[in-house]
Amino acid sequence: MSRNKTVDLQRFILSLMIIPIHADLFIDVYRPLFLCFTLGLARVGVPFFFIVSGYYLKDRIDKGKSIRRSVFRYLRLWILFILLDLAFTGWYFYPTFPNTFAFLHKALFTGLSDAYWFLPVLVISQLILVPVFRKGYFPAAMAAGFILYLFAMTHDSYSFLFEGTWIHRLSGLHTSIFIFPQGGLVESVFFLSVGGWIRQNREKITAAVQNRLRLLVFGTILFSVLLMTEAYLTQSSGAYDGNCYLSLVFLPALMFILALVHDPVSFDTRKLGEVSFYIYLIHPIAVSVLRMAGANSVIRTLGAAAVSLVIGFAVTRFLRKRQRRRVTGQAA
Repeated sequence: MSRNKTVDLQRFILSLMIIPIHADLFIDVYRPLFLCFTLGLARVGVPFFFIVSGYYLKDRIDKGKSIRRSVFRYLRLWILFILLDLAFTGWYFYPTFPNTFAFLHKALFTGLSDAYWFLPVLVISQLILVPVFRKGYFPAAMAAGFILYLFAMTHDSYSFLFEGTWIHRLSGLHTSIFIFPQGGLVESVFFLSVGGWIRQNREKITAAVQNRLRLLVFGTILFSVLLMTEAYLTQSSGAYDGNCYLSLVFLPALMFILALVHDPVSFDTRKLGEVSFYIYLIHPIAVSVLRMAGANSVIRTLGAAAVSLVIGFAVTRFLRKRQRRRVTGQAA
């Protein structure tokens, strides 16, 4: 299937929006803006990437392609960036841990820079969901994923409602293992399944909303506002974290469907789509280095974005050239 230019552009923009999360943008500038944007709207990025991954996972399965190559790619990148993270920031963060086990536990599960949980979670979730996607059991997968997502919320954005309950203690145990409430399978299963369901039903969805683009745009704007409002209210009430919101169940899916149905972008965005993944991988280390240097939240965000863009485009250019040489060599 041909690349969707709008989706590539969305991936690029949302990869940049993830940087403020790890840089704590506006925390030292204006707290309401920090709550609404950094702990709210910016959080749409990761669920969106899960949905895109689920969409293309279903597409590969339908074409009879193996996911082995992508799985090993993600694993190699996970190991590489965990090692880079340790090399650049390990000496700084190690004294903040009670013991070596706690240090290595965090380094392996999330990275010291807090962003690399996405890679092992993506691999494990895809391996689990492949048989489900082949059979087309998307309603069951989404229902199970949604229950897991609600479970995560009890130790995340809605933790203040469940303190002292058995489910809060259970979700706390889950968080102690996976470091973050959204770790493990509690976020990935739902959004990957949503992406797979959209791929399976693309023609039906397109036919249903083709003449309702204004309604789709309105829904996207509405849930963006609701997400910021929800983030402000829950974070002001003493939430433990800010990753899993009810508004996020709808917003990334609406954004993705809108791009699939209406692709108005006319310029080539392939390079932007390709670099988005490397922006996600590179920026956490840049943020940590700038944090160690004492930079404020704005400088951390802008500096990490600049570094990630420069290195990201250099990496993708190198990979494209290597791919061309490989193709040329095979043709010869």
